Amino acid sequence: MSLKFRIFCLKISKLLVNKSLNLLGLDYIDIIQVHDVEFALSIDVILNETLPTLEKLKKQGKVKMIGITGYPIEPLDQIIEKSTVPIDMVLCYTRGSMADQRLADYLPKWKKKGIFVVNASPLGQKHPG
Repeated sequence: MSLKFRIFCLKISKLLVNKSLNLLGLDYIDIIQVHDVEFALSIDVILNETLPTLEKLKKQGKVKMIGITGYPIEPLDQIIEKSTVPIDMVLCYTRGSMADQRLADYLPKWKKKGIFVVNASPLGQKHPG
């Protein structure tokens, strides 16, 4: 089971995980993803509140893996580099396509940290407008 959320607040993150587990009748979530990290008011909120909360839930056995997702690759890399909480997975949109291959520049560094990467929308993404 994977859960993806775009709530960065400490208390709400914990409540969301516990409520999801109860509603789904599960003991743990395989992967929890902090979704679209670029929309956080500040990366510091993710680094100092969200990820430490998820790490506590991981230590309690409620979460097996912690991930982050986003469209721009730079905030993902900043979080990985600055985080004291190990990141297990990254989902990045459209950065591993024929039109944009920037994801390849980050793969060796992330692989050394044991992070697995999901290349979402490898054929691109249609944007409104």
